[in-house]
Amino acid sequence: MLATDDRNAIRACKILKLEFITAIAVLIRAFEKNLIDRDEVVVKLQKLKSVGRYSRTIIEDAVKRIKEA
Repeated sequence: MLATDDRNAIRACKILKLEFITAIAVLIRAFEKNLIDRDEVVVKLQKLKSVGRYSRTIIEDAVKRIKEA
């Protein structure tokens, strides 16, 4: 499995049928496995928005998913 947020790497993984995971997915899975608490996930997602390549909509959807869990 490859961990990446790079659009071209993700496209290559899809073409080559390789498993990949993004930073957002890592945070959500860590929360689901009780490795990180809700507040910390939300803070980290907001940080990704400011330093990462994710749009506001993608981050908001992830935050909503965490808050509804």
